[in-house]
Amino acid sequence: MKKILVSSIIAFQLLLSSCSKSDTAPTSRDIYVAGYGININNGAANMAVYWKNGIAVNLTDKSKVAIALAIAVSGSDVYVAGQAEYEGTTNYVAMYWKNGTAINLTDGSKGSVANAIAVSGSDVYIAGDEYNRSNSVAKYWKNKIAVAARPCKPALTRGCGHIPRAGPYEERHRRMTGHAARGGRP
Repeated sequence: MKKILVSSIIAFQLLLSSCSKSDTAPTSRDIYVAGYGININNGAANMAVYWKNGIAVNLTDKSKVAIALAIAVSGSDVYVAGQAEYEGTTNYVAMYWKNGTAINLTDGSKGSVANAIAVSGSDVYIAGDEYNRSNSVAKYWKNKIAVAARPCKPALTRGCGHIPRAGPYEERHRRMTGHAARGGRP
């Protein structure tokens, strides 16, 4: 019993002596999360949203379906990548928001999405894909301008960004096994 009491007193003294008034206080950091709001009436994803320290910031209203998928912060600027329905079509347009202002990356003629975003100095880099008939074609944009990817040769298409559009099961199977769910290589 004496050993436990002595050990507790020593631990308490070490705890008290480890902090002093001269120690600097820990700096607080903001936490950002990108996502979307769900319409409780129909379950559809309606609003692109990001949260800063748990407080929601709406990027869109409920007039069209939109989602936020990635976020980057540079100084006081907040950049959010995602997609939204393109007016007058059934396609989604790849886009990003800078401080809440929407910037389209595509014209809405094909379905597209912006999946990732990074900022380096004054340059904004966005990675995503565009649906091209039967394939999702990987793309990236630098400062709103699409940058051409290296062309793929038929024998080297694996890993070049041309992935057949598949459902969740097929995509999960392909990732786990390296093979398409219906046989053959992707």
